[in-house]
Amino acid sequence: MLLESNEFAAAVAEKVCNSREPSLIWAYAGQGRVSIGNHVYPLRQGDAIWVPAGLEYDIRSSPNSVLIPIFPAARRAHFALSTPTRTHFAAEWNDWLVYQFARSIGYLRGAAAAQGLAGVVVGSPGSTPGGTPMPAAPVPLPPRPSSPEASRVALRLMQDPADSASIDELASGVSVSVRTLQAQFSSETGFAISEWRAQVRIAAAATYIDLGHDIGWTAQQVGYATPAGFTKAFFRQTGLTPSAFAQRRGQRVRPSEPASDLAPPGEAGETAASRRGVPPVVPASKTWDRVSDFHVLVWVYRGSARVEIAGELFNLREGEAAWLPAGLSNSVSLPAGSILLPLGSQGVNYGADAPDVLVQRFSDDAGLFLMHTMVANYSRLRPTIHDPHAITRAFAQQSAVMGVSAGVRTSSNASRVQALAAELHRTPADRRNLSEWAGHFEIEPAQLASAVLSITGMEFSRWQSQIRMTMARRYLAEGMSVARVARTLGYAHASGFGQVFTRKHGLSPRDYQREGWQQTAEPLIVP
Repeated sequence: MLLESNEFAAAVAEKVCNSREPSLIWAYAGQGRVSIGNHVYPLRQGDAIWVPAGLEYDIRSSPNSVLIPIFPAARRAHFALSTPTRTHFAAEWNDWLVYQFARSIGYLRGAAAAQGLAGVVVGSPGSTPGGTPMPAAPVPLPPRPSSPEASRVALRLMQDPADSASIDELASGVSVSVRTLQAQFSSETGFAISEWRAQVRIAAAATYIDLGHDIGWTAQQVGYATPAGFTKAFFRQTGLTPSAFAQRRGQRVRPSEPASDLAPPGEAGETAASRRGVPPVVPASKTWDRVSDFHVLVWVYRGSARVEIAGELFNLREGEAAWLPAGLSNSVSLPAGSILLPLGSQGVNYGADAPDVLVQRFSDDAGLFLMHTMVANYSRLRPTIHDPHAITRAFAQQSAVMGVSAGVRTSSNASRVQALAAELHRTPADRRNLSEWAGHFEIEPAQLASAVLSITGMEFSRWQSQIRMTMARRYLAEGMSVARVARTLGYAHASGFGQVFTRKHGLSPRDYQREGWQQTAEPLIVP
């Protein structure tokens, strides 16, 4: 498969601030720079800088260069790097770091090792440049609403806790009435919008204080006009004043200090970087069995992959890409040393068929462009002018040129099954059986049953269960209670839902929320 050009523009991400997660900005190819406050850190191939949670920074890459931001979920570890920390990775670490990015953007199953990446950066697990231990997580975020409109508002407020938009303005921004938005927040989170926003602000404030910021600065960053108002709100949420909270948590090194350095391998002395030795082997991995409500294009960056789509098996080699259609069950298994990366996704459009050819191979010289495309689509680091669907459109167009028919996927039966999938995603608690759905589509039950089996590769009940489990993982990752997830998906009792979930995943819904959800968010392209 040929692309129009393998050239690409400089990428930029401005005013990035991860209030609860650190990040590692790594120069995969070419060069760029990271700016933190008044300090500018140039990066060349192999260089990296660790940015602690709570710091605002800008990233800029040069044309035809790829910088990769990796988010390692290090808040679960028992240590922290408390200041920006620079280091260097030799080329043999490339695959392991790319794998860490794949985990952090949510495509592979299970939780990564809590201190893996941070431990590698530091060079000795359990320590930091200043030897400061990491206390427990500060204040949890409230549950995130599930409705598309309320979820977009929630994301906006989490990304900028100081956002002063009124409820009228928030509702207008997602094209719903104030009453509808308020009802969504109340029914889906248990909190009014104002209460939910206050909890987000205090959670962000706790992280800032935990990092050593003073109370006045923190109050302004999370949207409070005066320290007195902030103190009152903080006490109401945590039972502590900000000052008492800071004393209990312990002070950190000021984040405004310049970065410390971990010397690259090869320099004199035993440094953290030179102690790394041989990189860990990329472990065998897999995705959950899923039925998504959006299409995903995945690419074998290294090694091989076993992809199953609606019961049909594809053995992919390095350089090949596969289209995972919305509404169809799919799963991916990877042997040790192999890495699969999502290149792009396409929102639900059940009126459109999947490409005729589900597997294609990219040209050997397209690798750097594909890495750039993946980073641009799944992070905020992208060119000023960027088309996130260019890669999926190119794949579909090439499929049409190849002229291979997908047979049943383009039939009227496929259209009915796609429409049914859309309904099951929209109303997962709908208790209609196959016969009742057949009546809805004005066809015979046997005809719909045959269509579901031929298109999805499984019986209706199993297919519906996979859709529900895909949605269950999404809801649990967003913080929804187990009881509420059960009700949302149509289970009469939370215990019944728990039994089904545990049988499918090998861990209970509560265990999944505590650790299994991390790096498995199964996201669409970052907006």
